[in-house]
Amino acid sequence: RKTWIGGNIGKSLLRYLEEMKPADIVVLELSSFQLEELNKTGKSPHISIVTNISPNHLDRHADMDEYIQAKKTIILHQDSGDYAILNYDDPELRRWERECKGRVLWYSAKQTMTDGAFIKGNDIAISVNGQNMVIPCVSRIKIPGIHNLQNVLAASCATYLAGAREEHIEKAITTFTGLEHRLEFVREVNGVRYYNDSKATTPESSIAAITAFQTQVILIAGGYDKGSNFSEFAGECAQHTKAVVLIGKTAGKIQELILKKKGTKETPLIFIQKTFGEAFRQANSLAKTGDVVLLSPACASYDMFLNYEERGRQFKDMAKAL
Repeated sequence: RKTWIGGNIGKSLLRYLEEMKPADIVVLELSSFQLEELNKTGKSPHISIVTNISPNHLDRHADMDEYIQAKKTIILHQDSGDYAILNYDDPELRRWERECKGRVLWYSAKQTMTDGAFIKGNDIAISVNGQNMVIPCVSRIKIPGIHNLQNVLAASCATYLAGAREEHIEKAITTFTGLEHRLEFVREVNGVRYYNDSKATTPESSIAAITAFQTQVILIAGGYDKGSNFSEFAGECAQHTKAVVLIGKTAGKIQELILKKKGTKETPLIFIQKTFGEAFRQANSLAKTGDVVLLSPACASYDMFLNYEERGRQFKDMAKAL
């Protein structure tokens, strides 16, 4: 079956509508803004996935409740023949079940699910309508972090519902190396690994990146302020980074929060730089063999860049020029 991919990631699919056939599969990543427009149609997708709910775009939405309501459009107009695939590890999403008109399937990286997908040793287990599929693949997943394990579970559940065979799901999981700008490995130089996570425009997504590594992390962060709460992010920086190099409008706010969180601890070192180039050179100068230099801004890019892609490309260009 031909598959079309677009929405908030990549290209708009509106120009390809005439080419699409009834048997084709369309995979859309939808932002809260796009979901607000979708609400006017009174329709929701046949298979909906919600990975997590965390504060975002509060410079646009009046408050967190309005943001959550926009997100709920993805499930509100489903009917009994549709599926909502929700992350059981997210407390907010567990409250959505009573509003789901379709069939709810849960996925969890921490607990066994009766209906949905979960981890069982080295296996991904999928259970739907009394039918079970077991895929031995966890140790061969190439992308790091528990958030990516959760993403794999959600994708496995959705593709199972869409009719994919076990061997094809296993191949996709074990060969996928990630997307550009999402915890993207750039290169290794003198034992230092460089990762581009420019798509991490919220504190929560950057927390996932920071905690994905078992080694010393030198973080480049900061940017445009969307009204996010950086308190938890600052705490993770204090606990899990060797140094933090800050840029953009949020630099001072984040520095102050990290200093409060780290208390009397010597690490992390904190620097504020005026330009992205200076920030990269600062981070690179601190890196030793075995360290990770990570661009994971926790903020949007609009104060210094056209978009997060430009920010990510500049980081990769500087890493490749070393």
